[in-house]
Amino acid sequence: MKKQEIEFKVLNIIDRLEKGQPIEDNEIELKSEWPRDHFKAARRIAAHANSARGETIIWIIGIDEKKGVVGANFEELSNWYAKVRSRFDQMLAPNLVSLAIPYNGKTVVALVFETDRSPFVIRIPNSSPGPVTHEVPWREANSTRSARRSDL
Repeated sequence: MKKQEIEFKVLNIIDRLEKGQPIEDNEIELKSEWPRDHFKAARRIAAHANSARGETIIWIIGIDEKKGVVGANFEELSNWYAKVRSRFDQMLAPNLVSLAIPYNGKTVVALVFETDRSPFVIRIPNSSPGPVTHEVPWREANSTRSARRSDL
């Protein structure tokens, strides 16, 4: 996806949001701020990417579905995504393209994930009880669960 297409898509999403239309779907995820729990972020990204079945997904940081554009705080993306990517098995995470987009004095950040290398597997933290060490997460509606055989 070209950066012009990304910007147009994000501005279109903001326009739809301001009109009170629903936004989040199988392609789009809105976040008011950068996810701080890197394991949970990795699990949600993997779930979203796995269920996208090879289609591009977009996370937009700095938009709240109820409050609108709140702006993204500064975050060193390379550090943030390195921590998220480290939670993926063999560090095989979706490829990422990012774009900062100014809007009415605030900036939102579009994170575009390529999902064509699915399935994405995450490593379960050692602190978790039980013998499970890996998971293939799956997005269903706006929730995350473990994938079933039929999903894969």
